[in-house]
Amino acid sequence: MWEPSEEGFRQLKRLVIENEYLERWNAVGDNFPRLECLELRTCDHLLEIPSGFADIITLALIQLNCCWDSVLTSAKLIQEEQYSNYGKALLVRSENIMTKPVNNKEEQWDGEEESDLLQD
Repeated sequence: MWEPSEEGFRQLKRLVIENEYLERWNAVGDNFPRLECLELRTCDHLLEIPSGFADIITLALIQLNCCWDSVLTSAKLIQEEQYSNYGKALLVRSENIMTKPVNNKEEQWDGEEESDLLQD
């Protein structure tokens, strides 16, 4: 469980988390007020991105590689909230998304996907 300090990371614009044993993460928008890019690589213990990332108005890109499909789902929810609350089109990119094993089979990998909200 990672809980950033109250001071947060005031100047951080790009956060990359790679191959960590991070399972849960409690963060709010105030922890990363200037964040523009969140990149998660091979985070196979993490199940979701904290919903507080929807409040980071500077966030422009979430990039996922080798993460669970539930992490992608949480990224898309953040994308939808940003569009609904701020009219902002957050880009979500994903590669090698894993789905949970079914009937004791190995993990399954999906190909590359890019999601951008369509505007009316």
